[in-house]
Amino acid sequence: MVHFWWVLLMVISLGWTDDVAGQGKSSEPVVLIELFTSQGCSSCPAADRLLTSLLEEPENKAAGVIGLSFHVSYWNRLGWRDPYSSETYTIRQRNYGRALALNTIYTPQMIVNGKYQFVGSDERKATESIGKALKLPPRTQVELSNVHRTAEELSFDFRIEGKTEGREINFALVEKHLVNYVPRGENSGRTLEHDNVVRVFDMADAKSSGNHRLKIKDDKIDLKKCLLIAYVQREDNFEIEGACQMKLNGI
Repeated sequence: MVHFWWVLLMVISLGWTDDVAGQGKSSEPVVLIELFTSQGCSSCPAADRLLTSLLEEPENKAAGVIGLSFHVSYWNRLGWRDPYSSETYTIRQRNYGRALALNTIYTPQMIVNGKYQFVGSDERKATESIGKALKLPPRTQVELSNVHRTAEELSFDFRIEGKTEGREINFALVEKHLVNYVPRGENSGRTLEHDNVVRVFDMADAKSSGNHRLKIKDDKIDLKKCLLIAYVQREDNFEIEGACQMKLNGI
């Protein structure tokens, strides 16, 4: 019986469940990593590898650390169009630049909990930032449930416990274990690997509960390798106040 409750506790703490009909629940405390990267940037593969390493670290897994890899678009003009890039992600990074009072945006850039930013390949800074985040309790609880695929959409319910005024809730479909060859640009001739690549992203005003739909326009997305992530973010300073993730298992 003790073993059963220990396993149940670990499933909840990881913030996702293998049962698609179940729930994705907030981890406690919240640690959410956003990496801004590009296949056109020769400095980025090291940051991509670091994100994978951080997410696979047993202690981080147990703590429910969540990661997203946003591929920006501004490197596309230099010889190689990143297949995972989006102007939406570039705009998101620019918004972070304003919120964090940065003089410029750059890749690779890693941001933890919308608060701590540093060069995305800096393992020491990443470890320090995760450690700081782990000391803070979440201010918001987030849950995902009732995920269904209908035609070209993912439909799901969400629930937030905590303040919602002046907050947004972000939704991301991320795909793990992506590998592709880059024939041109700064990484010409290299085969690159990525984890938790943001394939679909959307945001909405936060509210206590509701239903949301994500459009899936790319039929190459393998839902067996995907996670659905939701996180609540302040509109004024971009700090993350709550987050959760759910494994989809290819619904």
